[in-house]
Amino acid sequence: MIDVYTDEEDNSEACDDVLMLRYGIDVRDKKQQQEIEQELKGKICSNCGVSNVAHAQTCIVCQRSLDPVAFGVSIERPEINQKEFEETKKRLAKIEAESEIIRENMRSVLVGMMGPEKKVTILTYNEETDGLEGLIRLGEKLRKDREEREKKHEQWHKEQDEKAKRGEKTEVGRIFL
Repeated sequence: MIDVYTDEEDNSEACDDVLMLRYGIDVRDKKQQQEIEQELKGKICSNCGVSNVAHAQTCIVCQRSLDPVAFGVSIERPEINQKEFEETKKRLAKIEAESEIIRENMRSVLVGMMGPEKKVTILTYNEETDGLEGLIRLGEKLRKDREEREKKHEQWHKEQDEKAKRGEKTEVGRIFL
């Protein structure tokens, strides 16, 4: 059967207290209240001061242990974290470079289909012969070329907007190859 608590007076604070007590939380117990507040607030890193989620074992920013007893474990972790960071950075650079190659190949196919020249250039890459650094350099070059094309395209749109404001005839579209 459902227990119903009613209070004839408008005493909503007492209702909240009774509900909390029903779920095992005694708001009159200051120690328990402080523990709950700390749990809701999360753990503060003693190293960098960042607030972390309550169940975190290490800081999300500096990776230091949030447990004072296990602090000795975090002394060994910076080298591991640095190594993981460098590996992740390399993987990200590789993914970005591969993405630029794919983007350039797609552009080449589209230009070959729609453009004046019916020529398609497909870029390929062999990591064994060129190495990861070669891939990253190629990706950076392709990114710079793409950004330059995007700047030209953006400038063209600005020029067309200015022409339209002055009442001049504007171009319908342009492909920046």
